[in-house]
Amino acid sequence: MTVDGVEIELRDYTEPVYTDTFGPDVTFDEQQFLEDALVRLTLVFYDDAVLAKVRGRPANINSTAEGTTGFAGALWGSGVTGQGGAATKMYFRVLIASPGDALPYNFLNCRVRNSASQKVSTRRTLWTVEFIALPYTGTSGTTSGNVLYNRTTTG
Repeated sequence: MTVDGVEIELRDYTEPVYTDTFGPDVTFDEQQFLEDALVRLTLVFYDDAVLAKVRGRPANINSTAEGTTGFAGALWGSGVTGQGGAATKMYFRVLIASPGDALPYNFLNCRVRNSASQKVSTRRTLWTVEFIALPYTGTSGTTSGNVLYNRTTTG
């Protein structure tokens, strides 16, 4: 449960395309690149074990140890090797089901962005978490049809 709902920011990326006929300041067109999303929320009621696993994920896919730094140079999508097994994808799914919205938001490839801050209180510690969601597919060969999110509970 969150303090004041969940904020979802869908961000698309474009670059201007200039031509001689339009001059140096006005773009002739824009080149479309992929999109990502930021998902921000402040948690009030949560499962401590799940939160610890999400917060510890960058450090070690097989551990939930908070405060341990991640592996330098590791690729989030390809995963981390050298941990006693094959590489494992470190992204995780964030599913947002809202009673006020008819359909859920299902972000398939997320990670905690920057930091997860906490406000320690006498009754309940509030965690403010920001996730970044990416349209990761596991291949760099094509970007056509990559899914950033869907409106189902599967994936």
